[in-house]
Amino acid sequence: MVEMQISFSRLNFDFSIMRLLLLLITSLIFVTSYANETIIKGNIKNFEDKTIRLTAISDYFTNTEVKLATKTIKNGTFQFSTTVEGVVQVKLTIEDKSTQLYIEEGKVYNISLSFDEEWNRNKIYDKELSIAFSFPQTDDVNQLIKKFNGEYSDFFEKNAVLLARKQGEKSVEEFVAAVTNKTVYNSNQFVKTYVEYTCAGLKDAAYFSKSKLNAQYLNNRKINYDNKEYVYFFNQFYDNKFKRLILGSKGSEFLKLLTLENNTPQAIKLIQSELKNESTIFAELFLIKGIYDVYFEGIFNQKSALKILTEVSKNGKSKENKHIASNILTMLSFYGKEIKAPTFELYNHKDELISLSEYNGKYVYLNFWASWNIISVKQMQIIRVLQQRHGEKIAFISINLDDNKADYKAAVDRFKFNWTTLHYGNDFTVKENYQVKTIPSYVLIGPDGTIISNEAIRPDDSGAELFLHNLTK
Repeated sequence: MVEMQISFSRLNFDFSIMRLLLLLITSLIFVTSYANETIIKGNIKNFEDKTIRLTAISDYFTNTEVKLATKTIKNGTFQFSTTVEGVVQVKLTIEDKSTQLYIEEGKVYNISLSFDEEWNRNKIYDKELSIAFSFPQTDDVNQLIKKFNGEYSDFFEKNAVLLARKQGEKSVEEFVAAVTNKTVYNSNQFVKTYVEYTCAGLKDAAYFSKSKLNAQYLNNRKINYDNKEYVYFFNQFYDNKFKRLILGSKGSEFLKLLTLENNTPQAIKLIQSELKNESTIFAELFLIKGIYDVYFEGIFNQKSALKILTEVSKNGKSKENKHIASNILTMLSFYGKEIKAPTFELYNHKDELISLSEYNGKYVYLNFWASWNIISVKQMQIIRVLQQRHGEKIAFISINLDDNKADYKAAVDRFKFNWTTLHYGNDFTVKENYQVKTIPSYVLIGPDGTIISNEAIRPDDSGAELFLHNLTK
């Protein structure tokens, strides 16, 4: 009996130990997983119950963004938890207002956001949220880059005249030597690269030797896809280089390899020779970026361009090249005739809900305007005439982008716009889906619902009347 009691006692003890070990293991797993997450804690006034979006720059060659998360602002606060590798530039967006910051794996960021109405007055794009860090750390990437950007701006302001006269080489060399040797910038590899390639771009702008810059910053160097200053320098250094290659003495040979013989590997070798760079990955990157740059200029066959980009997106020499080629294809697809027009449901000035799908089977002439934009209001007067003449066969839809819906309604009543005019209803995805960059903007949609042109003929164009007449003959 005593032995049995002892056994049960030991058994209970063993179970207690096991439970304790399991609890410790679980806690360690939780702490480890939490430590790898990056936390953004923020506060902002006057945006209660608004949605705040967190996106990241997918690649700096196309500036494509990828959505990470969305939150609703409650009691003036919000919090994001995300997983990143290394240093990533992210964007915080509320409605059409945004700001950017760099985040690192496993760190916590406490920030305050604000919006200055006066500073952003009459901006329909690039409205800026101001950002402040509640507990700034001197070794944080954001603070280091801010410090360097301040030094760079001071230098540029003091030497602008010399640089414009092409007499700033000595000053540039002294500045570059000073900042690149600072321990504070070399302590973080991302910041070190940021500083190095900002300086490279400065040297290039100051007419330093191209061959020396190539040898120092590009040839046989790591391709820093994730650092925007590297990409900016790459784009600046090779500005129009692909176009010059096509139009130069070797252009016919180059085009023959790419468009007639489908011999991309041999074309890559030709690029390596031209760039004096031994890396096939680098040459491939130059090729896809070059194709992107000249796609609409009529000097490179578009079908061949799409074929090359598709091949690289599937079998590129690096995962980054594959990703960039895929992003380029996505962006170019919007300009083709195969993409379906993004759907929308918006309210008109009578608060009636109107859907794009209601106009299936008809051509749709879609435009974006704002009551404060003089040009777009003037062109709305021309649309009135076009709608009267062609409204039976073509649907005219005008989407207003005023922040205040009352301003939209007042404009419709004042100018008596009697066709389908809608307010975007603070649904900023409408602008994003149609890639509206300026106003006024015009889009032509076919009867099958596909986009014929996202840069449609403007109503004030001398050929607009004939174009719309021929459209439905």
